[in-house]
Amino acid sequence: MAGEGLRLKPVLEVSVYLDGRKVMDELTGEILLKVKETGSILSAAKELGIPYSRAWRRLASLERELGGKVIRSVKGGKGGGGATLTELGKELLNAYLMGKAEEKSFEGIVIASSHDPLLEASSNGLRVRWVGSSAALLYLAVGEADVAGIHILDVDTGEYNTVVRKLFPGGEVLLVRGFRREVGWAFRPGTEPDLRAIRKGRLKLALRNRGSGTRILLEKLLGFSPRGEEFYRHDEICLEVAEGRADLTLTLRETAERYGLEFKPVCWEQFDFALAAEFVEEDSFREFKELLSRIRSLSLRFSGYQIPEDMGRVVSPKLPRSSST
Repeated sequence: MAGEGLRLKPVLEVSVYLDGRKVMDELTGEILLKVKETGSILSAAKELGIPYSRAWRRLASLERELGGKVIRSVKGGKGGGGATLTELGKELLNAYLMGKAEEKSFEGIVIASSHDPLLEASSNGLRVRWVGSSAALLYLAVGEADVAGIHILDVDTGEYNTVVRKLFPGGEVLLVRGFRREVGWAFRPGTEPDLRAIRKGRLKLALRNRGSGTRILLEKLLGFSPRGEEFYRHDEICLEVAEGRADLTLTLRETAERYGLEFKPVCWEQFDFALAAEFVEEDSFREFKELLSRIRSLSLRFSGYQIPEDMGRVVSPKLPRSSST
């Protein structure tokens, strides 16, 4: 089996958000920290073990996103050219370091999940990391998350999230019913989501990360795995289309409409939750049930969602009546 013997351990990361929009991930935060410590982008890149070009692109992208400078060039410095943080850069670094400190002391439940706007709006006060469906199950399996939010299509059967039964046949992980959401093509007016044009490279796609449920569905529709920069959030791929860096993307109706994009429906998919069986017996399970309650309450504000009456029911394996959610 490929990968047999490897000791895989995912690690939750700290990101910085502005007005609900992710503006900086952990790598960019570490670049800012190393620039402050070394006085050089080149030295920062060397200490982090990444190419200088990658560090520079991260900082340039951050400045474009914020509309302000985070790095100020100075003469001299290590490597022949120095750099310092601007006031904006210092604010971002402080926010990142505060997040790292809070991460160490956090005692609530941790959710690893494929990105979902309704879940994001409902998870105030909880720690959620948008890693994609497949990675979320790995986080759950190694104890780095209490709950995994997933929507993994079985391309052979057309069913969602049956992978939980396959990966955990002993029932150590439960699949709990979540909600349905509408997925489709998002594009600017005047662009048509033509699969033939996509396959021939005439239309550029904004891509979710490999292993995410949306990426799995996209590859099924296209018949191959496209290449390009990958994003972990639906708002990121919609922004790529809205600002003209991509022609179209596969995303949620809610996010497409929020960014003023045209939307062509493809399907309704099932978004569920996986959690360790023993988690049901813990006091912190109350936080999960409260999360489901907030999802139901907030769902009317979001387009393209269907909340079933049995949300929160254990789908598999069947539990004794006394352990029902």
